[in-house]
Amino acid sequence: MNWREKTLLAICIVLATSLIVWAGTYTSYNDISDLADTDEFLVYDASEGSGDELANITWANLKADFKAETVICESFTIIEPDLAQAASDDIKLKKFCAEAYPYGVTVTAIHINTDGTDISDTFLFEQWDDADGSNQTTLESIALSATDTGEDDGDMSSTDIPADYYLVVNLDDASDDYKHVIITICYTIDPS
Repeated sequence: MNWREKTLLAICIVLATSLIVWAGTYTSYNDISDLADTDEFLVYDASEGSGDELANITWANLKADFKAETVICESFTIIEPDLAQAASDDIKLKKFCAEAYPYGVTVTAIHINTDGTDISDTFLFEQWDDADGSNQTTLESIALSATDTGEDDGDMSSTDIPADYYLVVNLDDASDDYKHVIITICYTIDPS
């Protein structure tokens, strides 16, 4: 049982006094990983004087609801981007390891902030299938023009990053001289 499954089960238990898995007949499960996406949960309000069914949901719906409401944002700071770019155009920001993200992630937003210096640079965000970038797919290109902040336009080329892929930023060849850039990536974890 991974942490997301434990969290989902904990949410169910907190929201309901009793949780019964319904699969035609009542079924007892020792581990949440035994559940199929079509298994249904009958959640009852066991407070005094009640007993009414509150929800009849499937495991797949529960996972989808959890994904839809959980957005993770991480920031990465690149010091002296012009010097970093001189060493390598491509900076690997994160590997989405299968142990933590078995079904990958969906990128929901990308934000860029400088140290306050107005710049004119382009940041190309890609997903790579391996550390060498054998297969590269563009997620988004963000161009800053005489400003110190920017973000995706809400219409990214691709938003899905599979498990064990890398998130990479390709820095502009004509990178302006400024102290640092903060790149914030927001994403949801794909449930299956």
